[in-house]
Amino acid sequence: MAGLARGLAVLASAFWLVSGPASGMQTATNGYLTVKVSDDPAAVGGPGLFTVETGPLHPTPGKSIFYNSVANQIGTSYITVMDTDANTLWVNAVSNTTMVPSEAGYGVQRMGDYPVTLAALGASGFRATYILPKFTVIQDVVIMGTALMNTSVMHQVTVTNTSGSDLHFGVRYLWDWMVNAIDSSYFRPLN
Repeated sequence: MAGLARGLAVLASAFWLVSGPASGMQTATNGYLTVKVSDDPAAVGGPGLFTVETGPLHPTPGKSIFYNSVANQIGTSYITVMDTDANTLWVNAVSNTTMVPSEAGYGVQRMGDYPVTLAALGASGFRATYILPKFTVIQDVVIMGTALMNTSVMHQVTVTNTSGSDLHFGVRYLWDWMVNAIDSSYFRPLN
């Protein structure tokens, strides 16, 4: 988003999913879908990273939707805020891995190295707020719907420019799907 002047950018995305139980993380469920979110600053990835799996009311319960959710592994799905003025990629990815910039000339900063708060959004989801030097990044993950046919997860990221000057930035979602227990490219040749 070029030239956002002291404003607010909202990028939202909704996808149909379905849910299950977790330990060591906070969870939200409607029975068909479960969202798990890390709330431990010392854990791999730190607070705010989330994953999704099918829930006990789903026709195939206990299946990962994001990579290895059933095993409580998080961190392979994350967001990136690209600050093109500072040549910095801000990621809320795992903290124990070496992050290599995907863009030449850019450095990588972890959002979790700065203040992070996690709050429940009722019984249906969570909000992670990252306070960064020039931005506040809010990530909402909310279960929508009350039946199998209308259940989805809304993943919304709001970036607020707190610098007092014009900034140029973009937001990228990386969702690591695990469809039908297959952790590989979703688009592949048949047979």
